Amino acid sequence: MKPINVELTLGHNIGISASYYKPNENEVLEDYLTAVESLTISNDKTKLTKQIAELKQRSKKAKVVSTISHATNALKLKDKEERNDKSKETLLIFSKQDF
Repeated sequence: MKPINVELTLGHNIGISASYYKPNENEVLEDYLTAVESLTISNDKTKLTKQIAELKQRSKKAKVVSTISHATNALKLKDKEERNDKSKETLLIFSKQDF
């Protein structure tokens, strides 16, 4: 919250700044509302609930990324195994041929 808005909210005199800074009520209210969560002491349950929801969301995203990564690695491994099997077959065919 802007320091000058804090002073205005508390009803303090802002001196000569009052001649230059004349916010309307909505501007001061918006500034205050951005700071409410940080200023509220008894709102711990709400903060924790919000943090838990964010962590659950991150966890879900991490699981999806992990699953995709695992599937990609499995596909790569399967592809390598198939190429290895083809190479073995080719070597076997060539080893049986007489030159």
